[in-house]
Amino acid sequence: MKNVVRPVAMTEAQAANAPEGSKNIDLTGVAGYKFAISISTLDCQGCGSCVNICPGKKGEKAITMQPIETQYESQKLFDYGVEIGFPQEVVDKFKETTVKGSQFKKPLLEFSGACAGCGETPYAKLATQLFGDRMYISNATGCSSIWGASAPSTPYTVDKNGRGPAWANSLFEDNAEFGYGMSLAQKALRGRLISSVEALSAVVDKADVKAACEKFLETKDSSTLNAAPSRELVAALEATKVDNEDAQNILDNKDFLSKKSQWIFGGDGWAYDIGFGGLDHVIASGQDVNILVFDTEVYSNTGGQSSKSTPTGAIAQFAAAGKEVKKKDLAAIAMSYGYVYVAQIAQGADYNQTVKAFVEAESYFIQIRSSFRIRWKESIPVRF
Repeated sequence: MKNVVRPVAMTEAQAANAPEGSKNIDLTGVAGYKFAISISTLDCQGCGSCVNICPGKKGEKAITMQPIETQYESQKLFDYGVEIGFPQEVVDKFKETTVKGSQFKKPLLEFSGACAGCGETPYAKLATQLFGDRMYISNATGCSSIWGASAPSTPYTVDKNGRGPAWANSLFEDNAEFGYGMSLAQKALRGRLISSVEALSAVVDKADVKAACEKFLETKDSSTLNAAPSRELVAALEATKVDNEDAQNILDNKDFLSKKSQWIFGGDGWAYDIGFGGLDHVIASGQDVNILVFDTEVYSNTGGQSSKSTPTGAIAQFAAAGKEVKKKDLAAIAMSYGYVYVAQIAQGADYNQTVKAFVEAESYFIQIRSSFRIRWKESIPVRF
């Protein structure tokens, strides 16, 4: 749906100033706020997905398709919602790791060049709502690289602070390695900066800077928790002007200070077939890299040919009689390593599981590394 349908949360005063004819109800969970659903009429492609999935009462549809010339007025509420943004009290009330909370964050993937009703964009959009302000994306050539970079524009955008996904495209055969390289580069840059923070913390005599250093070091492995301490450390250093080589190094490279969320995007043609060797290498690396496969079970961008992801019996171009062999089990291959988080999701089947899988994937590396540390310490022989 390309973010055509969006929620709007308003104070009483904002609701009173909403465009004439706008409809709203009380926002459940936050007193004094109003809630509305807005539709960008000018961006709707008429796919009808919203009509099919939105439940109504007594068998009636909550949404119906109408001629575009009758709906121009609804664009005003959408534009108004974008203008006012989401009130901070509402954002803070609902956890961003829940279905409801995630939708009160600005999507940093907006109006793409995807086909009407595309099934890939909702997943990328959700990922940007959860991690977009600290996200690096390596995108394999394919559908997702086309709608992700519809030149001369891009659907990826920034939040109110100017932060958004850093996106780059690579080839079918080496996208996994490309994303892995992005992760290693970030790891090397941050390794030096973490050493500077540790050295600074040991010698600095300013209490606020020392506290900021300690808070940063406590959260350095979590992209979710480390963002705020990174900003606080930079602010403390800029305010106090500490005369120290390590402090200057931190300020000179402040854009790389916080922990980033590294993602590798691609379709099943890349993941199952053309780029599988590199993908397997990255899966087995044990590094903190997240991989999102848009599994359409067919070569979507080249006309619908059968791929290793196509199920048995499915009819596709060059498989007119139905595919004869079974679908490759990529999830089982990844699970065989024993230290990789694997999830298969479908938004239409379970919204909660979809959000949960994204959040668990991002946080898994910290948990598994902590587990390995405990096992390693327990395995050290004690000598008397």
